[in-house]
Amino acid sequence: MAVVTVSGLATVAGLPNYVGTLHLVGAQSAAFMTLLGNLTPEGGRIVNAVEYPAQIQELPSAANDAALEGADAPTLTEWGRTQVTNVVQIWHKSYGVSYSWQAAAQQVSASASPVANVPNPVTDELSWQRMNHIRHFKNSANYILLNSTYSNPSNAASEARRTRGLVSAITTNAVAAGNNPLSDTYINSLLKTMFDNGALQNIDQTFMLMNSFQKQKISAIYGLAPRDRNIGGVNIDTIETDFGRIGVVLERHMPQGTIVVADMSVMGLVFLLITDPDTGAIKGVFFTEPLAKTGSSYREQIYCEFGLDHGPEMNHGKLTGLATS
Repeated sequence: MAVVTVSGLATVAGLPNYVGTLHLVGAQSAAFMTLLGNLTPEGGRIVNAVEYPAQIQELPSAANDAALEGADAPTLTEWGRTQVTNVVQIWHKSYGVSYSWQAAAQQVSASASPVANVPNPVTDELSWQRMNHIRHFKNSANYILLNSTYSNPSNAASEARRTRGLVSAITTNAVAAGNNPLSDTYINSLLKTMFDNGALQNIDQTFMLMNSFQKQKISAIYGLAPRDRNIGGVNIDTIETDFGRIGVVLERHMPQGTIVVADMSVMGLVFLLITDPDTGAIKGVFFTEPLAKTGSSYREQIYCEFGLDHGPEMNHGKLTGLATS
């Protein structure tokens, strides 16, 4: 079935009602956002600029340094820092319902199949549309935080800012599979590369994110079916590796040909806190509000500025180009 989308104001003619149990369908996911934290100030970091930085100091490699007996103080040496930045991305939608349609909750379409004493379950159209937009935001934000490509234009009024998602952020620990099937050889290669580059130090907060095809491959590679006459199959949710146990997370919004190993201890959600300049009242980081009254309708907008603080990208790793069939 195709998604039914109504552009513009919801009216009696434009958004018909039906009767019977209302089922919500469609692929939704929030596994990555659940790991990051909830959509509240307590579950993310508040920033006061659209661009936010993170400092990185990389320790020098271990060396067999030795000094001469009785020598003067050696040449002064200091460790420098670098900085990476990301931006918040704007989520902005609006919706509205005419007075007539808000009041006519039980008027159903002529094409509906009425059943005695079975009403339309949506009794408040405006609230229903608000809830739909909130669901849509959560689903889309999860996709964005994983897959968005960074863009920070000089004029965000003509070109939208886009936060850097986790997949594109990873550059140091990247292993290309060349369209070959997933194997423990590729996984071992990625984990070795990560370890050799200083990652996997927070192993208890490290997770492997993948979509459906690679999740089935993981279970096939590492699974050992139980000897039971009534139950068969395996569902691998943790992998024991040479570097510690890594959790396995099924994530619908991961590209089917990519697996990411993510250090959640260095990541978080970032929000821009919106306030009313006239009253000083805090609107929040994610909110709905009425639009100016211009006629016989109820109109609202929903707004959020959010982004991913991915931390040092060398703490994460990715396998790309895996076969998907």
